[in-house]
Amino acid sequence: MKAARRTGITVALLTGFLLAGTPSTFAGFGWHAAADRPRVGALPDTTISAEESSYFATRGTGDSPMHEFLVSVLNDVHRYWSKQWSAYGYPIPDVAFRFPAPGEQVPITVECTRDGTGLSNDATAQYCAIDDGIVISQAIADLIGRGEVEVNDDHIDRYRPGDFSVAYVVAHEYAHNLQAELGLIGTSANGRARRYPVHTEELHADCWSGVWARSASDRRILDPGDIGEAIQTTMDFGDYEVWAHDHHGTPAQRADAFLAGLAGGAPTVCDGYLQTD
Repeated sequence: MKAARRTGITVALLTGFLLAGTPSTFAGFGWHAAADRPRVGALPDTTISAEESSYFATRGTGDSPMHEFLVSVLNDVHRYWSKQWSAYGYPIPDVAFRFPAPGEQVPITVECTRDGTGLSNDATAQYCAIDDGIVISQAIADLIGRGEVEVNDDHIDRYRPGDFSVAYVVAHEYAHNLQAELGLIGTSANGRARRYPVHTEELHADCWSGVWARSASDRRILDPGDIGEAIQTTMDFGDYEVWAHDHHGTPAQRADAFLAGLAGGAPTVCDGYLQTD
């Protein structure tokens, strides 16, 4: 899924979408009861060859190409963080996920939906700590990959968006799950208490997504231009509403956080983002 011409569409619904990320469909699983939700901890340990010329390329084997791509990225992100968590003595991360097809709606806890319907829509891309689930609509993923989602009006195109723009979003939402497991963000288990401002959580997740991107780069599974695609998307998703509760960080702050993780290459380099203002 390489970049197409940018159309400069602004999607207001996504001003806060990186605060969450929602569950996805995998191999036909449904999401009815908690035990039925596909969980990343149960995914098969697929071996990925470092010699693959384009691992982060859209491809499908039965499921839609976008669904297959989202699952493949989630698998890789999960494997990286599972090794990190094991090294720190933590349990292997575990999270529900769903990647709905265009037009498909899946249930989400009402508190995690902006319209109060308790259902996802084609603009959904979030992690919900109450559900402990990642949900990313295939429709919004496609728009992100084509550079047609912007939260701000800067319209600064330093890089072409593409498939790694979508991979960044997956890594970011997975990072929110890690934050929840560490008690850094509000969950049902801790009474939904918030320890940090929203923008602090978001920049920390951006940094951790950069840490994972560094691992992918070190394993030589990225295409030329992939890192630029992610950087462009962080800038597209930054906002200037610094007074707002859901402020996620300015474009420059979000890009800097991703680049800090990319340069440092270790989870601890992102600790500074957990310092409150």
